[in-house]
Amino acid sequence: MKNKKHNDYISKLIICSLLFFIFSIICFYLGCSTQLSQVTDDQNIIITWKNIFCSIGSVLIVSGIYNVIYEYSIRNSMFNAIRKELGIKEFIVSAGVDSIWLQLNKIPYESLFQNVKSEIDIVHSYGNSWNDANYDYINDLLRRKTNMTIRVILLSPKSKLISGLYGLYRKNTEDELFSSMLQSIRFWMELSDIAEKNGNVIKMYYHTQNPTHSLYRFDDTIVNVSNLITKTRTSKLPTIICKKNEKYTETLYSNYYTEIEDIIKNYTEEVTKENYKNFFV
Repeated sequence: MKNKKHNDYISKLIICSLLFFIFSIICFYLGCSTQLSQVTDDQNIIITWKNIFCSIGSVLIVSGIYNVIYEYSIRNSMFNAIRKELGIKEFIVSAGVDSIWLQLNKIPYESLFQNVKSEIDIVHSYGNSWNDANYDYINDLLRRKTNMTIRVILLSPKSKLISGLYGLYRKNTEDELFSSMLQSIRFWMELSDIAEKNGNVIKMYYHTQNPTHSLYRFDDTIVNVSNLITKTRTSKLPTIICKKNEKYTETLYSNYYTEIEDIIKNYTEEVTKENYKNFFV
């Protein structure tokens, strides 16, 4: 179908160019012929009309050549560029990408917390900096909303990765990392008390898998924050915000959501006020 349309376009272009060429030849013929002398003897009129016909012929033949060059070359290249751009846009839409951020402090967490209706998932190593930055939003949400479910999935102190991660997380010893992880779980326990008073639930889990990135789900929106492979301190972490799109079978949202469900189902232990200390023994 696409080739047929392209062939029709080329055919029309050739016919149009031939018509321009034929009419230009006719005009040149009339401009050079002696037929005008049979109409009038006034040489000024004859010369004027010859000039007019020659000028029209020149315009037509130049227009025909330009038409071929522009339509087939320049315009075709322009359309290819537009089609390529639209193809990229369609890929972004089909992947479910809503926005991309290069600075952590630009991510619109305030808006995400304000607009969430029922579910939040938080997946990161321990996230004390994130917790501190978003405490007011979380606290306000738990007091303002009811029937909210927040699932917090953190790296387990029992993970075999701890011995290699404490330096990456800019800690001098494993115990210093354990202290930060303990601070994080207590943060969520304190918030769970606030949540229960207003009919909300905070569920906490520990996992032992590789924390390659951080995920934050707000209903049908997921924020994916890249993790550095070095211990450089920076706020320049590429971040993708993606949305659920049921028109497509495979999207970034569906991939990340499947990852969250998989890690909770197969690779976590639930953490409670009664058992959390056991993970630090």
